Amino acid sequence: MNSYVIKVDRVSKNFNIPHEKRNTFKEHFWNVFKPRKKESFEALSNVCFEVRKGEWLGLIGRNGSGKSTLLKMLAGIYQPDSGKIVTKGKIIPFLELGVGFNSELSARENIFLNGTMLGMTREGLENSFDKIVEFAEIKSFLDTPLKNFSSGMQVRLAFAIAIQSEGDIYLLDEVMAVGDTVFQQRCLEEFLELKENGKTVILVSHDADLVRRTCKRAVLLENRKVKRIGKSDDICDLYTQYNIEIKEKIKARDKKRDRGKEERDGTKDASVSSVYFADRNGESRNVFRRGDEINVNIEYDVKDGVTLEKPVFGIGIHNQSGVHVFGCYTDDLGVRIHKIKEKGKIAFKINDVNLSAGSYLISIAIYSESRVIPIDRVVKAYTFEIAQGRAKDFGVVQLSSEWKIQ
Repeated sequence: MNSYVIKVDRVSKNFNIPHEKRNTFKEHFWNVFKPRKKESFEALSNVCFEVRKGEWLGLIGRNGSGKSTLLKMLAGIYQPDSGKIVTKGKIIPFLELGVGFNSELSARENIFLNGTMLGMTREGLENSFDKIVEFAEIKSFLDTPLKNFSSGMQVRLAFAIAIQSEGDIYLLDEVMAVGDTVFQQRCLEEFLELKENGKTVILVSHDADLVRRTCKRAVLLENRKVKRIGKSDDICDLYTQYNIEIKEKIKARDKKRDRGKEERDGTKDASVSSVYFADRNGESRNVFRRGDEINVNIEYDVKDGVTLEKPVFGIGIHNQSGVHVFGCYTDDLGVRIHKIKEKGKIAFKINDVNLSAGSYLISIAIYSESRVIPIDRVVKAYTFEIAQGRAKDFGVVQLSSEWKIQ
């Protein structure tokens, strides 16, 4: 069994945020004995985890959750205020690529300058020089000052230098979010080569699909604390669920503020009061996987003193592009409703969902028997997510299928 090469033990980090400016010498002089007003900001709190040799560990969380701060502490840029970090081996940080470049120097000079800062020897840089130039695609610009490079060219050069650094532990911070798609694919191929060579990697990314495909385990940071550690599929599902909950809260707040502006119409003799999703065990959730059972639970409220005869309920499912993926009514499936009054519930069940990965919007409607007059129709107001599996999905639906070599 592999021993750990990174151990983060009850680590916390605070930053002091000043609340007053002292820009001039006079301001500094008159306030020399007066302490500055400042506020302590907790960037990380009691973080614990271990990483084994050769493991790829995903680190995910919303902006401000502490991911980048944690990587900088692993790289030795910041020191913990409490707790301890133990690392075994040479660390190569892919953080803020190109931060050590000198814009007045040529690309050739910056290769040696930046490479030296990353711990590479002169001999090692000379041996890797052609690979760096080829990967960065700057052969015709070697003696051009870096200030004349585009930001994309600078990122390519910084990455090309860093990937040639020989290390044991690689810290990757949103490196797949830079450059064009061709460059991103080349970066991914380089990283997968690190994996084949048994290198240890901590991958910070907002791309849950990338974490699923490359990491067996993941850590979810929330509010600067470790919320959960576990299998990457489970952690990514939790992260996606968390993001949807945040979006729903924002949507609910915006609806409250802009009441009456939502896409909704009907006679209002009855109204859809609540819609929530649940799995086959009845547990409320918004994130599912292909093959899961999805229960769409609809609560309605009929106007006082009104009884609706033979109403029809309908549901529509739309993808993020607005494509109407699926829709049906209660009577389409042989469900005849005699009448409804006061409050009630009705559920729509998808037995074996085969939608491709992505976000989906739900429309709910209550119609009169003729389906001509809407009593209440709420358009694309509710959201659920189909999580990406390890196999990449294409298209709108996933058919039960297989390939056979004849």
